[in-house]
Amino acid sequence: MKKTFIIFSVLILLILGALAVTVSIYDFDQWKAPLAAQVKAATGYDITIAGDISVKGSYVPTLVVNDISIANVAWASQEKFVEIARVEVRPSIVSILFGSLIAEEVLFDGVRVNFETDGDGGANWRQQRDGAVAENALDFDMSAVALRKLSGFDIKLRFRSGWAQMEDVYRVNEVTVATNAPAKPISIALSGVVRNHALEIIGTIGTLESYAQNKSASVALQGSYGGAEMTLSGSISQSRVFAGIDLDFKLHAETLNDFGPVTLGTTGVYELPKDQPVRIVAHATSTEFGPQIENFELRIGNLILK
Repeated sequence: MKKTFIIFSVLILLILGALAVTVSIYDFDQWKAPLAAQVKAATGYDITIAGDISVKGSYVPTLVVNDISIANVAWASQEKFVEIARVEVRPSIVSILFGSLIAEEVLFDGVRVNFETDGDGGANWRQQRDGAVAENALDFDMSAVALRKLSGFDIKLRFRSGWAQMEDVYRVNEVTVATNAPAKPISIALSGVVRNHALEIIGTIGTLESYAQNKSASVALQGSYGGAEMTLSGSISQSRVFAGIDLDFKLHAETLNDFGPVTLGTTGVYELPKDQPVRIVAHATSTEFGPQIENFELRIGNLILK
């Protein structure tokens, strides 16, 4: 048994050594065009890899891709829909040896995403693109690929409403998404800042298979925003295109004393009441014009607004 283990260990070391030599001389930049073509075929989005593709040496080689961007729709106010400064992919060497691909971790750093709607109900994240896959499923077998952990750092999400002429920017300091298999729940942990208040969220958001096949994804999230506790639960029936939303939102806070004035649409700025418990419940659905809030109820002390 001991002899078999030693032989197996030596073989693994030889394979890793050969792999390291191969990696050191391989021209990874030749992957740029095929990667861009695959993304275009699957999503319809035009992707540009302006930086280099290389491998960071360690006991497990890590693929590094720099300066990635996805073009925006023609009517959007920003040229780029997504910009990513750096992506790192750390594979499982053992899984490759046994004929499958498991990414132990994919790391995104310096991410900028511009979400935008126009005045006619269009949204840049669900805009139909020429060349996009028309079917509900992407053209690959999720059982052959597994992503165990996704990490993101320094993320800024910008949302602009063309109809309401409003714009907000949300900062995410760190987010971790993890799963054990394509059919297992995806767990998420997020920390960030929204309008100068700390935001923390944990929970689950469906499975890799549900997003790859555009099927229903169950959502169960809880967290805090400033001094308020909140939950979001329900499902998204077409998860990859964020359609068929059926989500319940609840928020409770003993007071809103730590929060300053709020701006509601184009109607003005309002001071929040002090020393009063607050409860918000709402139901989110989706229409052809995007997400929609229903059954909204705000309780401030004994006052109820619907």
